[in-house]
Amino acid sequence: MTLLNKMCQKPGKKYMLRNCCVLVGILMVSVSNAFAMDVVQIISTTAQPNPFSPKVSRAVIEGEFRILPLLPSVSESRLRIQPLLRMNVSVINAAKKTIRVLTAETEVTRPKGRPQFVKKKLTVAWDGRNASGALVPDGRYTYRVVGVYLIAFELTLPRWGVQRWELPMASSNKICGSLVSDATPPAIRPSSDVIAEATSAQGAIVTYPPATATDAVTVAPTITYSHASGAQFSLGVTTVTVTATDDAKNIATSTFKVTVHDTTSPVVAIIAPQANTIARPGTTVSLQANATDVCGIRQVAFLVDGVKVAQANQPPYIGTWTPTVPGTVALSAVATDTNGLTTASAPVSIRVE
Repeated sequence: MTLLNKMCQKPGKKYMLRNCCVLVGILMVSVSNAFAMDVVQIISTTAQPNPFSPKVSRAVIEGEFRILPLLPSVSESRLRIQPLLRMNVSVINAAKKTIRVLTAETEVTRPKGRPQFVKKKLTVAWDGRNASGALVPDGRYTYRVVGVYLIAFELTLPRWGVQRWELPMASSNKICGSLVSDATPPAIRPSSDVIAEATSAQGAIVTYPPATATDAVTVAPTITYSHASGAQFSLGVTTVTVTATDDAKNIATSTFKVTVHDTTSPVVAIIAPQANTIARPGTTVSLQANATDVCGIRQVAFLVDGVKVAQANQPPYIGTWTPTVPGTVALSAVATDTNGLTTASAPVSIRVE
């Protein structure tokens, strides 16, 4: 290499460039012929994720290589020589046509001492598009990986500046794999709307049949719900969002409604005074009612002949009434629950004399 560098530095040499190229070419070809069969080998390849969605991510194809560096790197004033490992990945469609070629490369450093094998990993990312930049149709594609060991050398020449050449020395074996491109989300068939009766002021525990989802690639897409079946649903309307995700991370959503309402009226009864109780004009009469409701009682009103005479807003539901006119009256209680539903108790006859 020192000789070559000196040749390149000699001014006025008419055949300087030619001599340099010839010398480097002879060196590379001789080494290539001697070791080409064993210089570089593919150990394994992987592609992740698989399947993948071009709308979500890229498919990363990795190749692991076993390579024997034949020459050291050289960097002098006018000459730079760098061994490289280049991975070529061809993407092939069902018609066996190459639609995209992806490449990656790395420098290969020769360990000190005798040449010995080293391992290298290279990756490329496929975005699901062909060489023209168009998104490929959903389907299964073959990727073919091959490694190339080459020497890149650069000469800095007075007249022409930096000149670069690459000399392939050896190619590896080929390994093929399959990769599925899936950009179509699943199709969801959500549950039907559900109506449930409230069982408490907090609403009700509601169960609903599961949604279903189908996908062209994924056998059983993952289905999740914003509100799980068997959970507590509050009074009113709750929108449940169903999300289906396939193996390529395509997502589809749909919704249905769960309505929890209260149509059950409260239960109420007069417990004091008892029927046919005799009251005296001007004497206070104690009133008491028992009222229950699944969602809670807002108030209980006491009525004498349809006129409210007392009200209780919390248990015990009690009140007072002072009769003034003799005669027989009807005492009743009207309970109102927290949702506005009302129930009137059976009337109790009271004699005032």
